[in-house]
Amino acid sequence: MAFPFVADMPGIDTSALRNARPSPHDKRQSTCPFNPSHPGAAPYNSNYPYTGARNGLPGTGVGGIKVPADGDIAHAFEAPGPNDIRGPCPGLNAAANHHFLSHDGIVTFDELVDMQQNVYNVGYEVAVLLATIGIALDGDVVTGKLSLGCDATSRTSVAGSLLGPEVGLNGHN
Repeated sequence: MAFPFVADMPGIDTSALRNARPSPHDKRQSTCPFNPSHPGAAPYNSNYPYTGARNGLPGTGVGGIKVPADGDIAHAFEAPGPNDIRGPCPGLNAAANHHFLSHDGIVTFDELVDMQQNVYNVGYEVAVLLATIGIALDGDVVTGKLSLGCDATSRTSVAGSLLGPEVGLNGHN
């Protein structure tokens, strides 16, 4: 329940809540899959520059670009496989399915900053802020890596679980 305090308020009938079933739309994985192949996000090129954001640096900020561009086979849709991590954010999942983020679901700070600018035309400062918050809360600040979904500490942390788990984006929902 999103707001548990509501159930304790006078006049609230909670009988329907006791019979609630999990949503068929809940896509969270019960275990965290391991993908031994980590290719990273597909590179951008001069034929399909999008906003030009690269390596965590600012792009042009000029929007109105079709994403993915016609003919850009590097960013064509590919459904996630059984070893790919997906989480609660449909925007990040879509970006990973199109290789704007690492398809396996373990993403880097630079990938997050570049993707937000190139795909969603988010301003550079906001893209950096959101990537920083995501990695600081749910990833590893040393490696700059984050799981889009489940706890993948063994793949995101430089020190394993020594500094505690890095719960991924599932951890704060």
